[in-house]
Amino acid sequence: MKTRRPLFNKDVDNKIIELMKEWEHLPNNFKMISKHISQYTAKQIRQRWKNHLDPCLCHDPLDEAEKSFIIQWVEANKTTSTSTIHWKDLISVMKDQFGKLRSENKIKNFWYPKQRSLKLEAGVEQVEQQVPFDYEFLEDYGDDIIFQDNSPELLFLNQTGTISLMEVKYY
Repeated sequence: MKTRRPLFNKDVDNKIIELMKEWEHLPNNFKMISKHISQYTAKQIRQRWKNHLDPCLCHDPLDEAEKSFIIQWVEANKTTSTSTIHWKDLISVMKDQFGKLRSENKIKNFWYPKQRSLKLEAGVEQVEQQVPFDYEFLEDYGDDIIFQDNSPELLFLNQTGTISLMEVKYY
């Protein structure tokens, strides 16, 4: 079972900032800091620094030019729909292009909700439909019953009687 990590506070943030000023140039600096602030792991300290505390970070909202750049860059650097997006490369290019260092979280917090809203607008994620009677019963998942015909979709019938059509992903 995972234990809940302690929340960061101003005193801990100030200690991290102080130690990073001293040790930023050293390898394993986050590991060294975690030895001084033992309730946090090196990974937690690194994430706190990279997403919140680094004084070079720009915390302003993304402007329209940056948003447009992110969309174009990801589309140009993504070869397939399942390919990995190299966020660190994008952050570096954006810093060169706009002169602002953005956190990985800020960029991802723009990108992923944008993609979800585009999918919803296109009707790709879920489409409610009525079930024809010639669907084969696949499996009973407690509250949900799953039917499938010969098409690459699954139909879910939940206890309220609502039918949802979902795209099937093959592995």
